[in-house]
Amino acid sequence: MSISLYLYNPKIIQKGMITMLSGMTIIEIIKLFLPLIVLEFGLKIFCFFKLYNDKVKFFPKYIWLVIILLINTIGPLAYLIIGRKRD
Repeated sequence: MSISLYLYNPKIIQKGMITMLSGMTIIEIIKLFLPLIVLEFGLKIFCFFKLYNDKVKFFPKYIWLVIILLINTIGPLAYLIIGRKRD
């Protein structure tokens, strides 16, 4: 088996993640991922305020709202980079 096939095998990656988290309690796992959760939530809130106050391009505001809500990290960043009209 080649190294690249071994590195990108989803079964191996999933097994590695389960092994890594197997000795941890739920509280420890939450503490591990809490900074990412807070950053994601903060980014979405910031985008909601920008969406409310700014003019948009390419899509109506309600479509951008759905994109921000449903597409994690990439949705808010896409809105900030390409969705806002700049003065």
